[in-house]
Amino acid sequence: MGAKSAYRDILSVEQTGPRSFRFHLRDGPIRTRRLVMQTASFMPLAKHYWKDKDFSETTIVPPLGNGAYRVKEVDLGHKIVFEPWSCWSWSGCRTPKNG
Repeated sequence: MGAKSAYRDILSVEQTGPRSFRFHLRDGPIRTRRLVMQTASFMPLAKHYWKDKDFSETTIVPPLGNGAYRVKEVDLGHKIVFEPWSCWSWSGCRTPKNG
C-alpha cells in the first residue's frame, strides 16, 4: 500500500504541545485498527534536518533517526546492516542520540 492511500483518512496533523499532536481525519472514516496504528505510530521528522532537503529526492545518505538502531552499512540493492546504539534505554542511558 502506498503512502497516499495509507494516509488517505488523515487530513492534517496539528502540534498541540512539545510532545503531543492532534490528527484531523476526513469526514466519515471508519476507525479501523489500521487507522489507529497509523496515528499511534506517528513519528515527527526533525524540522531543522529536513528544512533544506528535497523530501521527494532520492538519496543514499542515512536520514536523521530517533530509534535504538543506526545504519552501519549499505550495499545498494542488496542489504542494509543496522547496529544498536551503545547508549540506549536498555543500557541505562536515557538520552536519545542521532547519527
